[in-house]
Amino acid sequence: MKTTTTDATAPLPLSLPLHRPVRLRRVVEWLMSAAVACFGVYLMLE
Repeated sequence: MKTTTTDATAPLPLSLPLHRPVRLRRVVEWLMSAAVACFGVYLMLE
């Protein structure tokens, strides 16, 4: 029974790293777009 439970919970940790890079990439893209927007506003003000 213990081996079956570990096998059932094994796919969860393996699937988590697959979703994490997508979320990280989305955050990085949002930060980059925000930085570009702030830089553009900074150039417009100066």
